[in-house]
Amino acid sequence: MKAKITIEIDDEIIEMELPQSWDDVTIDDYTKITKVTADGKQDNQILIDMIHSITDVDKEILWQMPVTSFNQIAELFEFTLIPIENKQIDSIEIENETYWLKKDFKELTVGESASIDLLLKDNEGKLDGAMAKLLCVFLRKKKENGKLESFKSSFMDREELFKTVKISDVNNLFIFFSTGRTS
Repeated sequence: MKAKITIEIDDEIIEMELPQSWDDVTIDDYTKITKVTADGKQDNQILIDMIHSITDVDKEILWQMPVTSFNQIAELFEFTLIPIENKQIDSIEIENETYWLKKDFKELTVGESASIDLLLKDNEGKLDGAMAKLLCVFLRKKKENGKLESFKSSFMDREELFKTVKISDVNNLFIFFSTGRTS
């Protein structure tokens, strides 16, 4: 469960909900966090950038927070130093709908293959920026006969829905996809 942090900065009350573990980090948050680069920055600069990326609190305001509050937040973010647990899943529940993992990557359709290639090309080969869209290819509903629905380009409309998925629930899928191994 995300931690609710309240900080008073320059007579203004700032409230933030911040993750305390990978189980609190959505695909959308993860994508934003991974876009923060170190590029010679100090640790406090990196943390400010990370907080800003997932809360939209202005960086100037964040730089004005008391050191004690900053240290409290830094402790919350220590989980980012620990690898994401690799959970083995077959399905995931989102908004009362069950989406099943397509497991057979050796038998892709032309549409699936082209979609994956295009998504990776658009993101310079990086999975981080394409995760929600890739889930549109990997996660399917089951038809009445128990088989997974066949891929259609309209599945890409599920991107916003899949941004809410927890990274800890699907990380193993991306490891498998990128390496061919489950860990």
